[in-house]
Amino acid sequence: MSGGQITSNESTNSGGTYSGGICSIADTSHNYGAFIYGTAVIGGVNKEHPACPTSTTTKDDVLNNGGNWCANQRGGGVGCFDANLYLGYKSAKTDGTPNEEAPWTGGIYGNYVGGEGGGVYVRGKMYMNSGEIAYNYTKSNGGGIGLVASSSSQSYGIMSGGKIHHNSSVCGGGVYVAGSVDAKFEMTGGEISENKATSTSGGGIYCGGTVNVGGTAVIKGNSANRYGGGAFIEYGKTFTFEGGTIGGSLAADANSAEQGGGIYVSGALSMTDGVISGNTVTEHGGGLYATGTTELSGGIIESNSASGMGGGIFMNNGDLILGGSITVPIGSDKKNDLYLSSGKTIELSTPLTSSNVATITPAEYADGTPILSLAVPSSTTIADERAKFSIKQQSEQIHIFDISNEGYLTNIVFSFDNTFPNGTVYGTEIHEDKPYVVIKYSYLNYDNLQLDVTNPYADIGWNMEFKLDGTVTGIPFATDLSDGYHTLSATLTKGIDSVTATTRVHAMIKPVTVTVPSVTSFQTRDQGVRLFLSVEMYIQAKNDGNDTERQTIKAWAETSDNSGSLYKTLTTNSNSNSVNLTAPDSTFYFYTSLADDTSDGNVSCGKVNKNWSYTTKTLAQLKAGMNSSYAYSFDSQAVNSSGNLCNDSGRRSHYWFTVTLNDD
Repeated sequence: MSGGQITSNESTNSGGTYSGGICSIADTSHNYGAFIYGTAVIGGVNKEHPACPTSTTTKDDVLNNGGNWCANQRGGGVGCFDANLYLGYKSAKTDGTPNEEAPWTGGIYGNYVGGEGGGVYVRGKMYMNSGEIAYNYTKSNGGGIGLVASSSSQSYGIMSGGKIHHNSSVCGGGVYVAGSVDAKFEMTGGEISENKATSTSGGGIYCGGTVNVGGTAVIKGNSANRYGGGAFIEYGKTFTFEGGTIGGSLAADANSAEQGGGIYVSGALSMTDGVISGNTVTEHGGGLYATGTTELSGGIIESNSASGMGGGIFMNNGDLILGGSITVPIGSDKKNDLYLSSGKTIELSTPLTSSNVATITPAEYADGTPILSLAVPSSTTIADERAKFSIKQQSEQIHIFDISNEGYLTNIVFSFDNTFPNGTVYGTEIHEDKPYVVIKYSYLNYDNLQLDVTNPYADIGWNMEFKLDGTVTGIPFATDLSDGYHTLSATLTKGIDSVTATTRVHAMIKPVTVTVPSVTSFQTRDQGVRLFLSVEMYIQAKNDGNDTERQTIKAWAETSDNSGSLYKTLTTNSNSNSVNLTAPDSTFYFYTSLADDTSDGNVSCGKVNKNWSYTTKTLAQLKAGMNSSYAYSFDSQAVNSSGNLCNDSGRRSHYWFTVTLNDD
């Protein structure tokens, strides 16, 4: 049929296989069937806006609008029974495959049937490259096309072009594929759009056999009352998605359902390429609802959403196997996640090529919850692949979950506890109304507090930005932290997830205890004069520019020396022979008053001035002069009674002492 119209016909046969418009039955000499092309129209004459029948539409309504009426049988517009249907072709080869294309600008519109195939019913082979099948209705399955195999014959459909839209049925609003033997539908181009499954499943396609979708095929804007807005895969049946689009970028492109907006998998799905995008559900599984075997090795599932769980994928039961280039990006709205029901894992089959495969929402947020496992056989490892996944975080939690090398949930809690290898925490203090952690280090062993920041989670895909006092540094970062107040901030990011840790620290040295255990003194006097010798020493700490601490050390001795000279080692008072220095530029002073002559009460040798360079040292200078015993030796040289350096044989004083340092 290349032109004209077949409209307003009624099939009254209640027991045979007759259809409303055209009925094609197999011929034993050749199994070609019906050819429809050109401007041929079967059904409603207004192809732009024909009236689509509904469950309450009367026969007169259908017939008056040009549709064909078939109350009880199959194929409201066309029925092919053990025969072939060629839409957009005008000849076939001897093996039954199409021979000569003939574009079809007409369509099959507004037909009604009580059984399967509102627009078309095929038990045989169907080829479609152009034209429209639209606004047809069935009280059973297959609003646009019913492709149904019998116990003795195969049904096989190939759609490379054309459009199946605005059809309605119980199941398979656009295309219904089913049968007790081999029923197969292959779609490499064209469009299945805005069809409805009013009762249960498969708004665009109901797969009750084998369905292959690829090439430039588009399945969009379809809806199902329950399952599979774009497509529904029956238990034990197979759907292969190799290319094309299920859904789209516009709101009108969305396939919708209660569950499985794009695809509902009860049987088996293999996706190697293509796009599932923009689909929605009122419950779970915006892009894909899986309760069968689902193997995804290519393509992208993006921008889908669910009022319930699993905007991208809802994994309820069966096996979910991922590999290759499959990508399920969470999106900026954070809706396109992959939900794992309790006890379910993602099985990894081959190495994943995307660096960010999917964001997972687990049913249970707890350490040790299984997330990833290996398919058998598998050519990858969990340790190699875990960084390519993120975990969708719970908003009420301050910590972040990730996946361990073994495939289990694990807490990510970043802190600065291990970033000061030579520091010890000494509590907190308030500085400028902010709390600071006081961290002290041993100045005897280190010149400053060491800061060593690394990213402990780089191997599982987390990036880090580190700031020291507001300045961003590279990672890893190591430096000596000067004494004083500092603010440290580290932000970990992975996909849409981030966690920031901030700490304020007061870096300072442990107080260094400077101790003078004893002093050796030398005095000269006239021979035979009895001396009463006193040694009075002072240790004074100058910290932060102020004399903050002063200790007086006294040692006494009484002796006579006929030779006119006296050596005496005096042990200092252990209760007052030390001082604490708390900064490298803290200054240590040592000075004495020496020798009181009991015979005349006059000081025979004067005190040593405290500013004399030999007895004035900063903590840094003391540290630099230490030996292996943390000791520093002083020798005052001789001083005369006027307090001046002297080398003569007159009256003079001279002393030696050793300073020890300790910060324990």
